[in-house]
Amino acid sequence: SEDLARRTEASAASLEQSSAALLEIDNGLKAGATAAAETVTRADEAIATVGGGRVVAKGTPEQIAADPASVTGPYLRDML
Repeated sequence: SEDLARRTEASAASLEQSSAALLEIDNGLKAGATAAAETVTRADEAIATVGGGRVVAKGTPEQIAADPASVTGPYLRDML
């Protein structure tokens, strides 16, 4: 019947719109996750502790935690 065909077409169009919207959301989430991972990586690489105006320790949080010269190290050890 014509009514059934019309409703089927409307449902298909709605599903296509929903699918496109979900794909857009998925792409946004992937981009956000990638950016967050890059930020964490840069922060891990750039972390440093400063004492008396000079760099005392630098490296990953694990490296700084293991460095006895780092004042930040003990705090990081408690968190890792």
